Amino acid sequence: MEEVLHMLIKVGEYEHIESLQKEGLMYLNPVKYFQDLPNDNSVRSDEDENLTRLMQADDCVLSLNGKSIDLAKGSQIKFYEKIVDEHPSSHLFCMSSLFEGDILPEPHIFSPRIREFSTSVRGAMLVIIDSKAFLSRISDSLSDESGFSYRRVRYLDRTSYSGSMTIFDKFEEYSWQKEFRICFRFSSRLRGACALNIGSIEDISEIVDLNNFKNICDSQKNLIEF
Repeated sequence: MEEVLHMLIKVGEYEHIESLQKEGLMYLNPVKYFQDLPNDNSVRSDEDENLTRLMQADDCVLSLNGKSIDLAKGSQIKFYEKIVDEHPSSHLFCMSSLFEGDILPEPHIFSPRIREFSTSVRGAMLVIIDSKAFLSRISDSLSDESGFSYRRVRYLDRTSYSGSMTIFDKFEEYSWQKEFRICFRFSSRLRGACALNIGSIEDISEIVDLNNFKNICDSQKNLIEF
């Protein structure tokens, strides 16, 4: 059954959020940007970005010159895809999402940590209430040689999961973000951050000042209040 996406949100500095709404200006970062961020940037940094496979010690055999080597209990082996200019998902735009059937962290809609995506006194949240139209406008703005894909992030238990991973997989410590990830593939070789202009989305979105964001979820009153 297809998942029903109710809304997308983007939190950031007010001027950036206003620019996204009024001009449709999306700032995209390359995959390596998130991998290289200092670990003290706990909201956006992820050294495991671009991880393609994770193997627990109990699920693999390491051999050297035909001899098996015992791995330390609880250890892991990580495989990363080499990042090149023609990376299949060269740039990312990350948002949070609310899907039908989501279990909300009462008494909140989103984790209170959602505010950490803004570091200024005046942060803002863009609430996109017509996600289908938003994604359609992204598609219309891209050239025939470029493309994009999107879905909600799958969160995995790093202590027990063994198997392949994609750009849409992260570990459970990030699950509070409820991330919806948009991955872009550009025909030209873009090494750094870039911008994509999709035109005004004022008709399908609302801006909420973070200072006024209520973030209330009350199942007893059937109330969800931004």
